[in-house]
Amino acid sequence: MVLHYMVWFLALSGVYAIDYKVSVLIFAEPHDSFDELQVAVTTAFVEVFGNTTYRLGNDSIQAVFVDAKSGQNRLELTQDIVCGQMLNSSLASVIFSPSPTSSAKFLDLVTSSAYTLSFYKLPVVGVMVRDAEFSKKNIYPTFVRPTAALSDEAFVFLHILLRLQYRQVVVLSVKRDPNADEFVAEFEQRRAEFKIIDGVVHRQSPGRPRTTSRAMDRNILRSCREDPRRTSTDIQVFVTSPNEPVPSRRTIRRRLQVAGLYGRRPVKKSYAPQYQCPTVKHGGGSEMVWGCFSDTSMGPLKRIQDNDPKHTSGHVANWFRRRRVDLLEWPSQSPDLNPIEHMWEELEQRLKGFRASNANQIFAQLEAAWKSIPMTVVQTLLDSMPRRCQAVIDAKGYPTKKDDATRIFANAGDLTGKGKVWIVSESAGEAHNVPNGSIGCRLGQTALSVLRDSFSILKFAMEKVWRESETDILPPVECDRDSLDHEWNTAQAPALLSEICGVSTARVNFNDNCERIGVEYDVINFHMERRHVGNMIGDTLRLDEDSIEWAGGSKPLEISLPKHLRVVTVADPPFVYITPVTMPSQCAELGSTQVEWSVFDRILVPGPWYSCPKKISVNTTEYFCCAGLAIDLLSNLSLPETGYTIGGVIGELDGDTADMAIGGITINPERERIVDFSEPWLYHGIRILEKNIPRDSPMQSFLQPLQSSLWSALFVSVLLVGLAIYCLDFKSPFERFYQSDHGFDQEDLRPEFELWVGKDEDDNVNFGEAMWFVWGVLLNSGVSEKTPRSCSARVLGIVWCGFCMIMVASYTANLAAFLVLDQPEKGLTGLRNPSANFSFGTVLNSNVYQYFKRHVELSSMFRKMEPHNVHRASEAVHSLLNGTLDAFIWDSTRLDFEAARHCELRTRGSLFGRSAYGIGLQKNSPWTPHITSAILRMSESGVMENLDQKWIDRGGPNCVVEAHKSPARLGLVNMKDIFILVSSGVALGMFLSFVEVSYGRWLADKGRRRILVQRYFRKWHDLSLGPRRRTRRLAYNLDRLIVRRGFSGLERCSFQVALGLYGMAYVKANALSASPQWRAVKNGDADTQERKFGSTAE
Repeated sequence: MVLHYMVWFLALSGVYAIDYKVSVLIFAEPHDSFDELQVAVTTAFVEVFGNTTYRLGNDSIQAVFVDAKSGQNRLELTQDIVCGQMLNSSLASVIFSPSPTSSAKFLDLVTSSAYTLSFYKLPVVGVMVRDAEFSKKNIYPTFVRPTAALSDEAFVFLHILLRLQYRQVVVLSVKRDPNADEFVAEFEQRRAEFKIIDGVVHRQSPGRPRTTSRAMDRNILRSCREDPRRTSTDIQVFVTSPNEPVPSRRTIRRRLQVAGLYGRRPVKKSYAPQYQCPTVKHGGGSEMVWGCFSDTSMGPLKRIQDNDPKHTSGHVANWFRRRRVDLLEWPSQSPDLNPIEHMWEELEQRLKGFRASNANQIFAQLEAAWKSIPMTVVQTLLDSMPRRCQAVIDAKGYPTKKDDATRIFANAGDLTGKGKVWIVSESAGEAHNVPNGSIGCRLGQTALSVLRDSFSILKFAMEKVWRESETDILPPVECDRDSLDHEWNTAQAPALLSEICGVSTARVNFNDNCERIGVEYDVINFHMERRHVGNMIGDTLRLDEDSIEWAGGSKPLEISLPKHLRVVTVADPPFVYITPVTMPSQCAELGSTQVEWSVFDRILVPGPWYSCPKKISVNTTEYFCCAGLAIDLLSNLSLPETGYTIGGVIGELDGDTADMAIGGITINPERERIVDFSEPWLYHGIRILEKNIPRDSPMQSFLQPLQSSLWSALFVSVLLVGLAIYCLDFKSPFERFYQSDHGFDQEDLRPEFELWVGKDEDDNVNFGEAMWFVWGVLLNSGVSEKTPRSCSARVLGIVWCGFCMIMVASYTANLAAFLVLDQPEKGLTGLRNPSANFSFGTVLNSNVYQYFKRHVELSSMFRKMEPHNVHRASEAVHSLLNGTLDAFIWDSTRLDFEAARHCELRTRGSLFGRSAYGIGLQKNSPWTPHITSAILRMSESGVMENLDQKWIDRGGPNCVVEAHKSPARLGLVNMKDIFILVSSGVALGMFLSFVEVSYGRWLADKGRRRILVQRYFRKWHDLSLGPRRRTRRLAYNLDRLIVRRGFSGLERCSFQVALGLYGMAYVKANALSASPQWRAVKNGDADTQERKFGSTAE
């Protein structure tokens, strides 16, 4: 009463002239009344416009409400409603339904109205119209959708899948459903954006599952062909089998239609004579009766109206409505709640085969058949009433015929149990058998809220058009094409539609297709009852996973794609050749086989052959072998990628012999192509491990500047040079020559003075003195007693002095550097420039191995480490400890652990090639997101840090690390020039010694011959003169060959002794460097004095 009074009051309050309209077409559900909906729509209009009449300048706009049910068919809807009530100066039309529905009747209403109104350029706003049909702008160019289309639910599904971390899904849709096709297209277009992997399976439900087998279908067709006059009931009896359920008559008719056997034919085409049956003309007719029955007896039959069209016309229906006579309207496609309807079907079955000539005869047959119905049939119908009522309750008053979603859920089997998640659309969520634990979405808007948004959009657009329009707006007033105003048709209507679709507020936005986007959805969880667990506004999804009740009590895991696929093919040479066999195992034994290509042609097929059975029926299979281009291509597709082999734990995962692998498994691109990895649980890099060589004892520090090889070479050089000097000086022939002067007579020579006098041992340089000279020069001591006398030995001595000078200076400088400067440690000088004589390696076919192999800039290092690679890390550590390997390159975590256990080992350099350890799982494993979540939780709680301290940083013995600083030692290679110089000096000395000895021998031979000639000359000269008395004189010739102080030649030296009175001897000495002198000596000491004088003269 209050609502009616408010509408009446609002109607009285309109004092403005009504120029334009906004027509609202209301579609009332069976349980709703038009009056109540009109009040609700009027309230929404007043909330937006302020009154039932809205004024714009001098014009006014009023809402007009039209009952959609007044039009019984499309023609009446177009003529009476669209043309008669909605086009009368309407600026826009609104189609309103209190709830989203896709019933055929509602869609027919919207289709007819939208199409007709768009012809007159009138904007049509479809409230709660979500069908994909109205996205076709070529048919409905002026249709405005203020709510999201059904296909927009794909966007919500993708957000839910991303939040739940489901990447592999199966999309189940219904064939030939435009909404389902649009949903799948939208889902496929945007799946990559939400990390839904390629390979999504789209399965279209064919609708109702087949109830007949292939054998049953053949029997149905055979029975019809044998006797075309058989009805579906006759065929039903004919094909009845104890092994299969009896097909319904509707199923039989569908099977016949699929085979092209129709019960109807064109009207003008005559019947085939063999199928014509003679009948009685001008007979028959129908008889309408009323009857009743109870659980105890059958009531009488009464004649009623014959349901003539004039009794069911629209005028009669309007008369009943005006008189407020409620007619019971049974919901279409529902089980009739009155069991009498099923009794009429039973009555028709009993009357088949009877013929009647008039109405009375028909009524008599009806009464007889009615009374013959047994009470057991009545009792069966009465017992079915609770089930029928429950079906109507479950359907909420809608048709109880099972829709597609209900049939899908009913035939899903185990797919609705534990471990499965169904994400259902809003329409599928209306089914009464939605699996427990399912998640669905529901439009968060109500019909009235969408209606208010629609009125707001119209108000905003009309105000803007009114402000910008310079002329009066003249919308169409009737369904007459000639009455259309040119300005409205070309400018005003498009401008109004553009302003409506261009509205952009915080709540309302449209896409290019004039469909609303960014609407609010509610996320529903189906479990015993429907619970709200989240919502989605725009692009933001809020989902409370803890409140979701899953099937089985826990969140299901992601499904994975199978590795074995079923492939179908067809014989089509040269792509596919087939040959029949008796057993599939024979295909492997076939080689090159002749195959009959056609009746007149055979071809030799090389193979290989693969088994490809052909299933004829449930129990019959024919075996064939296939070969050809397509078969080889399929075979190659099934092979793994060549160029590498999969082994170890990765091979176990790929071979499906393990589900998860854990340990020091580094994540790299090569492995991620084969298996999945969890979130890293330990980050690391590549590092170098080498053996720490301790510094030598300080007692030997003076030996550190030179390497042992150089010390050995120096010691050998001392021995060789000393020996060389001794030999050169010992073999020299120019030490001293003693011979007599030519001017003395033969008789003056004393016997003790021979022509060739030997060396004095005191003048020679022996081996000890030579070694003393060598060591003295080397140590720069200056304590040498004797120096080499020969020229060759002195040349070698000069070279040795130069050698010792360079050697001592180098030793002194390196000793100072050793004591002061830092010595660069031996090891890897760089990843790209490995030092010489330094061995290093890693584990074969490991992540580090692949790292060096993958990087081109490390190719030189990779080649050098190839001979030193090992199969296990423990082998490399053992090689480091025993000194056979200089460095081991491996994961930093393992190397830190080994360095902590062995004090002899240490890590070098900074980290490179950073990576991480992860838990390996099978490709597309459903456990991957759960393992990752657990690792992240442990990392945040500090568990991973505690494990790292417990197992890696605990170390072994307490190692004292000392950083020694020492310079680089000089090697033999560095000082090779000095040794070459010494060797050259030795060689030069030996050559000069050879020349010196040869020349000396030549001079000695020449001197002997000359002296011998002089002796004989003097002897013969004295004999020729005869004996005479004279003062006895003794003459001595002491000429000798010398090499001294830059002088080389024969030194002249002689002295004479004259014996005078008193026994005195007078000596006259002649030398090259002294004037002749005489000196008196005693006779007794003549020999001694002569020797002393000779030494002095020398």
